[in-house]
Amino acid sequence: MARFSLQALGPDRPGIVAAVAQALASMGWNLEDSSMSILSGQFAIVLILDAGDIADGRVIEAALASVAEDLNLFVTVRPVPDDAEAFEGETTVRVDVHGSDRPGIVAAVAREVAAAGADIAELVSKVVDGEYVMRLRVSLPPAADIGALTMTLEREATALGVTCVVAPDAGSR
Repeated sequence: MARFSLQALGPDRPGIVAAVAQALASMGWNLEDSSMSILSGQFAIVLILDAGDIADGRVIEAALASVAEDLNLFVTVRPVPDDAEAFEGETTVRVDVHGSDRPGIVAAVAREVAAAGADIAELVSKVVDGEYVMRLRVSLPPAADIGALTMTLEREATALGVTCVVAPDAGSR
């Protein structure tokens, strides 16, 4: 089985998901994992697909060429190594950050999460009515100290002039 990551970006419009999914399905390729979003009017997709015995991602890019041209999408495909493993944390927490938008918020929070040996499983951010809002799902390793991470993130948030709340994730194991 050949697995690939596919990324596509372009102006949002109806039918992008249907066209990309149909093109892949018509080749017999299976979508295993995906994330799709609209970011400031740009549609973004990242997915993992099983492409059977295809050895070169350019074959997949070529199969999507007409869809990409019709929908004005930039598409890139890369192989996923056979030994690629997801980070397996023991506990998942939700981190909510909000306040005045400014450079460095994501960098500071991500730096402290990484320093704790944790993994950002998901990060969504946007400016809503002039206020920056960011939500993360963070997967913590077994030895992680949630209290210490919470204190560190709250201290960083204060230095940045934003607020930060760390709470158990409803989907946590």
